[in-house]
Amino acid sequence: MSNAGDTTERPIGHRRQKAIEQKLDVLEDPKAILPQLEEKLSAASARQAEITRERNSIALAAHMGSANDRARLDKLNQDGAILAGEIEGLDAAILQAKARIAEAEANAAAEIDHGKRREVVLLAEQIRGHGERIDALWRNSIEEFDALQAKLQQIVQLGVGRPTQQQVRVACQRALISAFIGSPLQIEIIAPNARHTVTELVNSWANGAKTWAGKDAA
Repeated sequence: MSNAGDTTERPIGHRRQKAIEQKLDVLEDPKAILPQLEEKLSAASARQAEITRERNSIALAAHMGSANDRARLDKLNQDGAILAGEIEGLDAAILQAKARIAEAEANAAAEIDHGKRREVVLLAEQIRGHGERIDALWRNSIEEFDALQAKLQQIVQLGVGRPTQQQVRVACQRALISAFIGSPLQIEIIAPNARHTVTELVNSWANGAKTWAGKDAA
């Protein structure tokens, strides 16, 4: 009767499986050992098939009294039992290696996905700021346009006579269209000679007003 801590009577295949599992425990990359395990399994399975064929070929003679065939059959049975344990251990090790590979790949994919989600959250917060700033710029543009139009109206009322409010609106609309040409916010295409900036328009109106007023007004 063996002691509780004695492992000498455990099947050879069990001890071999534990040894392989211990090797996997310290393995950083199961992908490195998986092809070796599969190669060993293939060789062991081929050897097992050879043992089975030879055992079948001598089984009758061994059981009919041939001492040599009996001895050979006993040796084949012993080798087959050892090999069966080794194959069992290799099968278990391969399954464990594949499970660890799948787990590592799943963890890597999860980390990538988590990183993408963190990036999306960051970008989502950033685009809020862009939207707010664009709205603020557009509101400021409208306020600036209202202030410009009011002062141009004062100039007209003081006697310059132009530009009219309609002329200002149409010209500034063309300037707005021109500003967005070639951008993702392009509204429409207008001829190059019809394109101008608000600065160019205002300079023209300001120069006209100063010319009307005369040099002494400066």
